[in-house]
Amino acid sequence: MEEKENTPKNPEEEIEKNETQEETETSSSSTAQDENNELEKKVEELNVKAEENYSLYLRTLADMENLRKRLIREKQESEKYTLEKFMKSLLPVIDSLDKALAGEKEESSNRQMELEEGLKLVSKQFMNVLVQNGLHPIESVDQKFNPDYHQALQKIESQDISEETVKDEYIKGYLLNERLLRPAMVSVIIPKAKNDK
Repeated sequence: MEEKENTPKNPEEEIEKNETQEETETSSSSTAQDENNELEKKVEELNVKAEENYSLYLRTLADMENLRKRLIREKQESEKYTLEKFMKSLLPVIDSLDKALAGEKEESSNRQMELEEGLKLVSKQFMNVLVQNGLHPIESVDQKFNPDYHQALQKIESQDISEETVKDEYIKGYLLNERLLRPAMVSVIIPKAKNDK
């Protein structure tokens, strides 16, 4: 009896059943293939997105490094020129010391000689401290006139020179860490015009 139950009642039903199964399997296989393609497409999109994010991360990292370097450079510049106001306020003191030392020599007693030596020592020590802090005097006398470092208070014509040259320095000029703090106030010898006789 069991054999009868397993045998198909109708061969046409069996063929239809098999075709339905094949269609289901084909449909199922097609659906699986579509899902697989869709998953591969999503994976590809995610990979592209991941690459974009990684690229953005690298650019952001580079921007942060550049910002860090710029901030360090700006901080160093700020520290370098913090003393500028202080140094400017000391310039009149230097000028006074220089004038006292350059005063006309009178017949001096021992006291005057001691005072002069003391002033020279103080001036030298004071300049050493300023130089250690980045202040440097501008050499002017007998140098080529440079409007970036010299301010001409007087111009004197001469046929003996071919270029503008500093003759005298009235007030010394200074650089603070290679930046002009104050130009030197000078008199300048300029070449005499050829048609002036």
